[in-house]
Formats: sequence, C-alpha cells, structure tokens
Amino acid sequence: MGIWSGVKGLFAGPESAGKVLDATVNTVDAVWFTNEEKSRWYLKYLEATQPQNRARRLIAFLVTLVWSLLVLFIAAAMAFKAPFVADLKGLLVDVVVQPYSIIIGFYFVKSWVSEVKR
Repeated sequence: MGIWSGVKGLFAGPESAGKVLDATVNTVDAVWFTNEEKSRWYLKYLEATQPQNRARRLIAFLVTLVWSLLVLFIAAAMAFKAPFVADLKGLLVDVVVQPYSIIIGFYFVKSWVSEVKR
C-alpha cells in the first residue's frame, strides 16, 4: 500500500510536481560542480593529500633507483659477456617493467595531462 500511496502523491497536484522538480534540480546541482566549486574542492583535496606527497616521491625515487641499477647491472654484464644476461633481461621485462610503468605513470601522468590541457 505504501508504494501506491507514494505514486498517487506524486500526481496529486501542482505542489507535488513542484516538489519533484525541486528534488530533481537539487540532485542535478549536487552532481555537477561549477568552476568555483571545482576549484574549492581541488584546493581542499591538495590540502588533504599534502602529507602523502613525500611518500609518493620516495616510492617513485626508490622504484626508479631499482630500475636504473638493474639496467646498469645488465649493461655491465653485457660488457663482460656474463652468461646470466638473458636471465636479467627476462627479470627486467617480465617482473620489473609493468610495476615500474604503473608507479611512474601514476606519479607523472597527472602533471603531463594538465600540461596538455593548457
């Protein structure tokens, strides 16, 4: 009985239509931000995530360091014709490249996208 009374209430009169319209407008307004609201939200977001910046930089630095050392070690092993070069290349390609790309992409893509949008 509750559902039917709710449906009847929607079509009861002009004041009900006004309430439905107001609710719809308020919902749409809450979903889409104005430029000012976006700017305020972005500033709040930056302030809230400020302590995480050091951790992000440290992770990006350490991952880049490991990748760079592995590449240098492979280059040195190739120079000395070490028998394990193929294994190191396999490690680099199969294990290291994807996480490296994800972490470095996560760290740098946002700034690249914002520069492209300008």
